Amino acid sequence: MFLSDFLIWISLLLVVMGFSLYVYFSFFSKLFFQHKTKTTPERASTFGEFINGLTGPIFALSGFLIIYATIIDQNKINNIQKFENLFFKQLDYNRDNNLQITIKSPKSCEEISGGAAWVSFYSQLKKAYTIIQEDTILRMLPKNKIIDLSFATFYYGISKLDTTRLYLHFDKLNLTENEKYSYVSKLKLAPHCKEQSSYFIGQGNKLGAFLRQYFSFINYIDKQRFLSTAQKKEYVEMLILQNYNFCQLVIYYYLQSSFQQPDDINLANKYNLFPKLDESLLFHLKDTQGE
Repeated sequence: MFLSDFLIWISLLLVVMGFSLYVYFSFFSKLFFQHKTKTTPERASTFGEFINGLTGPIFALSGFLIIYATIIDQNKINNIQKFENLFFKQLDYNRDNNLQITIKSPKSCEEISGGAAWVSFYSQLKKAYTIIQEDTILRMLPKNKIIDLSFATFYYGISKLDTTRLYLHFDKLNLTENEKYSYVSKLKLAPHCKEQSSYFIGQGNKLGAFLRQYFSFINYIDKQRFLSTAQKKEYVEMLILQNYNFCQLVIYYYLQSSFQQPDDINLANKYNLFPKLDESLLFHLKDTQGE
C-alpha cells in the first residue's frame, strides 16, 4: 500500500471518529442534553463550542491528510511521467543497440546484424561447447566449468594477435599446458572463412557493451522508489520482449559463466529475465553433436 492510500484511510477514520463523537454527545451523553430536559440557548451554545473544539481539530487533520495524500499522488504522477520519458528513449536505444550489432560471419565473412548476429553468437558458444564435449579430458570438467570455458572461448576468441586473455582464463580452470594446447589446436580446426584467422575471433567488445547497457537499464528501473514491484516488472518485461530468442540464450549463458556480475544474477532472479526460454536450445542439458 502506498503512503497516499494509507493517509486517505487514516483521514476517513478520523472523519468517522469525529462524526461518532458528535453523535455520542448529541444523543447518548447526558453531559449537555438529558431526557425531558428543555434545551436552552446557553446549553446549546456550550455544546456547540465543546463539540467544535473536540471534533474541529480531528476534521482539520483529516483534511490536511487528504491534501497531503493528493500532493504525494501528484508528485508520483510527475515522477512516473519523467521516468517514462527517459524509459522509452532508453527502450528505443536498447532496440537500436540490439539491431545494430554487426559482425562478420565466421563462416562466410559476410556482414550480419540483428537477429542473425545473435544466432551467430549462440552458434559460436555451442561450437566451443561441442569441442570441449568431444575432448576426452576436458569433458570431465564440471558442467559449470565447461560452460564457463565455452563462454570464455566465444568472448575472448583466438587470433594471431591475441590469445593472452583466453590463456589467462585457462589458468582459472587449472588446465595443464597439454590440455591448453590440445584445446586451442582443436579450436583452430573449426571451419572458417579465409578473411579470418579463426572461427573464434572473440566477440567480447560488442557483447560486453550490450550486456553492461542492458543490465544497467534494468538496475535503473529497479532503483525507482516511486514504482511498485508490479510496475517495475511490467517495465522490465517490455525490455525483455525486445530481445531475440537467441539474444536471451546468450544472456542466459553469460549468467551461467564466471563473467557474470552478482548484481546481474540478483536482477535476473528478481525479474525473471527468462520467462519463455526454449529449453530445447539449452545445449548444456544434452550432448551436442556438431553446430
